[in-house]
Amino acid sequence: MKSSCLELFTKKWSVATQGEPGADAIVQAKWLKFVSVDVSITIEPLLLGLDAGELEVLLLARQIAPDWVIIDERLARRVAFAMGLPIKGTLGVMLAAVLAGLLSKQEALDDLRELVERGIRIAPRWQNWFEMEIGAA
Repeated sequence: MKSSCLELFTKKWSVATQGEPGADAIVQAKWLKFVSVDVSITIEPLLLGLDAGELEVLLLARQIAPDWVIIDERLARRVAFAMGLPIKGTLGVMLAAVLAGLLSKQEALDDLRELVERGIRIAPRWQNWFEMEIGAA
């Protein structure tokens, strides 16, 4: 199962975000680099409880040693942690953007509310954590 991350991303993104504002811009963004995983997957991802895309992200991360692996699903985060990969979730990326001056505190809080309103599941404890961290930033 050797496929391009671009193919996986494009398929998943276009299905999950069809008609959403900005979806096409993300797929066509020039600042994103799409690469293939050089490792053939020898185990069925579902046996681990991961989908193929999550498994490819983890294998690619092991291959290229990124600063962060951006992943939100609990099981995939546990597997990434066990692999010794540096993990950040959506809220961690948003906090880093605030700390870097790329987002204002208010923009980050508004974005959190919008994510939740659009049906993105973020546990209340993580929402509270984020709000506290933003307040301390």
